[in-house]
Amino acid sequence: MKKEHLHSIPSEKIQNTALSSLAKQLGISRATVSKTIRHCSGVDTETREAILRAAKNHPACMTCDRGSCDIYCILPDTPSFFWKAMQAGIKDGIAANAAAISVKYNLCTKLHDEETVLCYLEEAQNMQARCIIITAAITDAIRAKLADICRSQNCMVLLLSEYGEIPNSFYIGADAYTDGAEMARRYIQLFCAYPKEISDMPIILTYEQNRNVTDRVLGFCDTVAAAYLSEQIKPQLLQLDAHIFQNPKLLPSSLASVLSVYAAKNSTSQKQVLYAPMGIFGFFAALHKAGFPEDTICFCHDMIPSGNFDHTSSRKADRNIQPFCLCMQDAAVQGTTAFRCAADFIRHKIYPEQKKILIPSKFHTRWKAADLEDFSIEIPKDNF
Repeated sequence: MKKEHLHSIPSEKIQNTALSSLAKQLGISRATVSKTIRHCSGVDTETREAILRAAKNHPACMTCDRGSCDIYCILPDTPSFFWKAMQAGIKDGIAANAAAISVKYNLCTKLHDEETVLCYLEEAQNMQARCIIITAAITDAIRAKLADICRSQNCMVLLLSEYGEIPNSFYIGADAYTDGAEMARRYIQLFCAYPKEISDMPIILTYEQNRNVTDRVLGFCDTVAAAYLSEQIKPQLLQLDAHIFQNPKLLPSSLASVLSVYAAKNSTSQKQVLYAPMGIFGFFAALHKAGFPEDTICFCHDMIPSGNFDHTSSRKADRNIQPFCLCMQDAAVQGTTAFRCAADFIRHKIYPEQKKILIPSKFHTRWKAADLEDFSIEIPKDNF
């Protein structure tokens, strides 16, 4: 009699009991555990990872019926204006099509978090998602999982962070190599105008685990090499390790510790040039902490300048290290373009015409600034 009664308990009751047990075990509220198990936003990365690992020993937590969806979005939870702009673009598409297309949205993970992304992709497969929009580093395991989903349920994948050789997948984003080459052309213009005042050994930060970064570096170095075949301009590559990016809160300090040693080895009376081909939280604070002077010339991607960019400002707080040239991807357009492509596929089975849908980046050059008053380069006035 008791055994028959146990079998009659609804799965929702079993799940609720399991959630409460897991929450008590971890010392976390049941609401937080529930949101994590349902892959909703509003849970910090470390807490989410701990809950998902523990949930593997509580299979009942995963028994709820999550239904189905047309579009499944995986977005990072980094504290970055870039991803917020991309989310806003996707939300605009959702708002205009909410009645016709079902979307599982705002699933938060770090950009480099294979374990959590694979957990989300498992849910996307269970929900029979017809299109997956993903912004994540595409590891071998993630690539294999996406390929399996595409084969098993005729799903389309839209990659917004980096291109990957995955069947039925399409990349929507900037042309990284071309952006790097354009930054090099602007560096060359600056160097040609003031060759004695500017270091001819630019420091280039690079990160091999990010394909966009390596492509930008390649575009930059190829362009510099082509322009100076007979001269000795040799960029200095500074390879960043993965551990620097593991904790966003400690990122400025971790980066400063690497750059401080590098700055000490490269002390010079010339103005130092740095090329940062990726968005880095707290980058300018890290340079200041590492000991780079205020007149350091920075060529950067996807960063917001610190302080006041107005060169007329006299406040010391506003005269810190600033980018001389900044390349910004149009993240909002990436988001709206991705949703439009997904909606076309859901409604009409229409695929994008090309494997890569390239969104032009925006370039801003600080043609005259407080730290570079002697460097009023005659280039287009495209100020911030």
